[in-house]
Amino acid sequence: MCAGTWGAVVFLDTCVILCTVFSTENITLSLSQVSPSDEGVYDCNIFLKKAREHELVYTEQLVLSIWANYTKPQIFFRSFDAVHTAVCSSNGGFPMGDVKWILSSNNLDIRNMTETLAEKNPKSMLYNISGRLTLPPSATGSIYCCVEATDQRVCSDETELPQTEKPRNGKGETRRNTVLICLSLMIALAISMLQLAGAHVYTGRAQ
Repeated sequence: MCAGTWGAVVFLDTCVILCTVFSTENITLSLSQVSPSDEGVYDCNIFLKKAREHELVYTEQLVLSIWANYTKPQIFFRSFDAVHTAVCSSNGGFPMGDVKWILSSNNLDIRNMTETLAEKNPKSMLYNISGRLTLPPSATGSIYCCVEATDQRVCSDETELPQTEKPRNGKGETRRNTVLICLSLMIALAISMLQLAGAHVYTGRAQ
């Protein structure tokens, strides 16, 4: 309840409400130290003290919505068998957000390559969120991610995609293997021909 032209502080659990009334047309209501658990519908009734009684000058039902800013997202990469997985992580936000990826190369369709995971802190009710993007070896250029929740949007720095290293001497190794296979076949064929020729000679002498 606010009375006169001064402020009144009301503690509602962990929420602090500061109400200041200068006139019936100039009312300020400030809330601090709120948490996601304070979200909901509130009845706001403001009284002005007149003589020995209080007059109700304002009544309204208000909806309190809470949001908390996410930290600036960070990107790191995991690589396995020439396939890169980009991970975008951000903490301490509310409500639960979603991770969006932006690539400098527009010729890569990533709609089915993304995944968003969210973890809720049971005490603070805030979310830690991470997004994963699987990139093919052909992906090049740079990338950044953004966490979007309600009207807030916070983005990471732009990061260069890791380059897939080509196997050293890959062509030479393949060529060497091909030569060895050919030599093995030639040797096997030569042995077979020698064995066949020897059989013919032995048969001729027997006659």
